[in-house]
Amino acid sequence: MNSQNDSEESWTQMEPSFTSEDGKFLARLTQFLREFQSLELGETVGWKLPLLYGSRLNLALMYRVVTKMGGYERATRKKKWREVASKMNYPKTRTSVGCALRTNYEKFLK
Repeated sequence: MNSQNDSEESWTQMEPSFTSEDGKFLARLTQFLREFQSLELGETVGWKLPLLYGSRLNLALMYRVVTKMGGYERATRKKKWREVASKMNYPKTRTSVGCALRTNYEKFLK
């Protein structure tokens, strides 16, 4: 991802359901990941927003939902990832969505 795609505007244009607040969060996350990867790998490696069931996963929304539920440790300990999925408007018929959200949270936000 190049620097012009790191702006909050580009994130909100990419996914219409993302709010300006989501765009700001994702722009900061992108910058953090770019800097972290540069330190770890000695080079800049681009990353893409993860897909979940064919749509871009709204990491900002997931972060807010998990935080309101008491954070990652509590959501995991109390097995609340299906509830996280519900609050993010994923259908209950997607039985593995909670696990997928937890995995993505661990990968990108923990």
